[in-house]
Amino acid sequence: MELLTLPKFHHELLYMIAVLVLLLVIWLLKRRNTEEPIKLRTKEDLYNFSKRLQQFDKDREIAELLAKLRAYKYAPKTSKIPKNLRKEAVALYKKKRRAKVRRLFD
Repeated sequence: MELLTLPKFHHELLYMIAVLVLLLVIWLLKRRNTEEPIKLRTKEDLYNFSKRLQQFDKDREIAELLAKLRAYKYAPKTSKIPKNLRKEAVALYKKKRRAKVRRLFD
C-alpha cells in the first residue's frame, strides 16, 4: 500500500482552512447574538419596534400591525398593550426575520 505524497506546503493549506473555518464560526455566532430581545412595554419600546418592522419589505401584514400599534404608540396616556396584540407582533417580527435570513442564504 502506497502513501500519497503531499505537497511541501500542505501544513500551510491546513492552517489556512482551519483559520477560515474558525472565522466562519465566529461570524455566525456574532451574527446570531446581535439581535436584541423584543420588548413592548413602553412607548419607546413601541417606537423602536415599529422602526425595526419598517426595515422589512412593505406588505399588508406589517401595515395592518403598525395600524393596530399606532393607537398605543401615540396615545397621550400610556395604556398597556393587550397580550394577544403583543404576541401577534412578536410572531410577525420573528416570521419576517426568518424569511429575511432565508433569503440571505439562498
